[in-house]
Amino acid sequence: MKLTTKEVLSLQIELMQGYSHEGKEPLKPLLLQKVKPSVKVKLSRLAEAVNKEVELYEKARKDVFEQYGEKIVGNDVEQIKIKEENIEVAEKELTDLLTSEIDLDIKKT
Repeated sequence: MKLTTKEVLSLQIELMQGYSHEGKEPLKPLLLQKVKPSVKVKLSRLAEAVNKEVELYEKARKDVFEQYGEKIVGNDVEQIKIKEENIEVAEKELTDLLTSEIDLDIKKT
């Protein structure tokens, strides 16, 4: 299954956290819905593949911030802010990261 990183991030939210569309009542996460056991297994496999890709994305995103930013410590919280002169290149790399295609490997059952 081919998806962009952005689509994978949205899918993770739907699987794990649920979502709300246009201010309507939030839906339960797909993994908490009452479904047949065979569907639950497929959703669990999908969630596993999605979580793996999200972890890779988060690491790559952090690397971009570390490469183009500077650490700021305040109120016992450490943050990384992109340096003014690097905003354009960092934004391009983050956009490329979000729009890159991923081939999710989901085992068939």
